[in-house]
Amino acid sequence: MRSTQQRAQPAQMLQLSQAKNAAAATLASLMLANAAPTLTHAAVEPTAVVQQYGASMVADEDDDVREAQKKFLEERKKIKQQYDEDVESTFINAEQFEGKKSIYTVVVGGLVVIAFVAPMLQFFYYTGGD
Repeated sequence: MRSTQQRAQPAQMLQLSQAKNAAAATLASLMLANAAPTLTHAAVEPTAVVQQYGASMVADEDDDVREAQKKFLEERKKIKQQYDEDVESTFINAEQFEGKKSIYTVVVGGLVVIAFVAPMLQFFYYTGGD
């Protein structure tokens, strides 16, 4: 038969192992929290062809453009967004609003009353007026 001291040894070793793991995790998190991040620059070198020719690589519309590219550019010009310049306001003027103010007041007031009265009626219906 094993004594109680022999049975307690694996439990103590397990607790010691858990304590070591907790200490290691705490140390690692402290090191990561206090470490300065390494920042890298997002500057990317252009390809060799672009470095050599630069902005002269942009094609003129008449010279270096293929037929499909011309067609594409023409289609783009057709669908270009155009803005209307003579627009009328759709807002209601103050004079137009004043004439209907009483109607709006009745509608909003009615909705507020319904919002308070309907739950009360529902409560009394379910509880039977107790």
